[in-house]
Amino acid sequence: MRILIYTASTGGGHKRTAKAMEEYFELRLPNSQVQVVDAIKEVNKLVDKIVCGSYEFMATKAPEIYRLFYEQTQKEGRDVSKPLSAMACKGLMASITSFDPDIIITTHPFAAEMVSFLKKRNKIDIPLLSIMTDYGPHRAYLVNGVDAYVVPAPECVEPMVELGVARKRIFPLGIPVFPVFHPVEDEALPALREKLELGSRPGVPTLLMMAGSFGVSNIMKIYDSLMAMPEPLQLVIITGKNKKLYNAFIKKTKNAPKPVKLIYFTDVVQEYMQASDLIITKPGGLTVTEAIACNLPMVLFNAIPGQEEDNALFLTKRGMAVQIWKDQDGAEVIRRLIQHPERLEQMHQNCIDFDISQCLPNMTKLITSLAEPHE
Repeated sequence: MRILIYTASTGGGHKRTAKAMEEYFELRLPNSQVQVVDAIKEVNKLVDKIVCGSYEFMATKAPEIYRLFYEQTQKEGRDVSKPLSAMACKGLMASITSFDPDIIITTHPFAAEMVSFLKKRNKIDIPLLSIMTDYGPHRAYLVNGVDAYVVPAPECVEPMVELGVARKRIFPLGIPVFPVFHPVEDEALPALREKLELGSRPGVPTLLMMAGSFGVSNIMKIYDSLMAMPEPLQLVIITGKNKKLYNAFIKKTKNAPKPVKLIYFTDVVQEYMQASDLIITKPGGLTVTEAIACNLPMVLFNAIPGQEEDNALFLTKRGMAVQIWKDQDGAEVIRRLIQHPERLEQMHQNCIDFDISQCLPNMTKLITSLAEPHE
């Protein structure tokens, strides 16, 4: 079986997730051939910059206008990505023709849109499986050409049905990268911490800050507050590929009063997640999925209306995360968690209990059944 996975590298999480899915399917379907393609790079990176850049700018500068915009797209199923996808979809044909897949899997809505347009225009007739990595559905992300949606949890099904998706096409199997993202057993964590140069500091929590995911002024303010706390802690800061932010932190952390490890970019974020006690991040993208897979409690910062708010609500209701609200002292929220390790432990346990039990036995069955007529 030939499996083509289209991702869209709007952030490092999509790249890591696509790689993990490749490993997952090669493990679960040993006779398969898996190819991962970045749909955005296949067509034009400008598409990503136009769509994501405009959303983020509006959400940051005019959140109430953005909320109205989001609510309207939910009602009508319209989105600025749709016409862009229509123009860009032909750019995927070369990768489809050369690989000749039995099934196409998408891990990003832009990619699902583009493949759907090709199916609608009878350019291809290949089963399309969409992995929904957010916890709340966006009407504009739901397209007719998708043969099956895989969602993270059973409570994600009903909202999609209400938005018009046939129940028989929705499968609450969990996200199939979970087993790949958590390869290190608890007894191996000390060795992992040594490998990452985090050492063993009993009673000193390790905080992981995904600094590249939200504004410079916001993250600097949280950093200053954490450094001023009397409680002991060590901090890992990952800036992604934001060189400006990395350089700013080099100066900022030069005489840090607490242990700080600064990282410009890494493909092994999940290893740092497994070696940490708490992650500070935005509730968008796939970092949340990675954190849950690593059983890591979350502090969610700066959620914008729409998918991020949906994710934050889902995770806080499940007891896997706490949210920092606008104008709230983020460091104080974190401090209360550090002061009550029993609450952190409960959040950790809630991540462990998050039900992904249906993924391993059923995901490969679903893929095989979809692909069978095309083998």
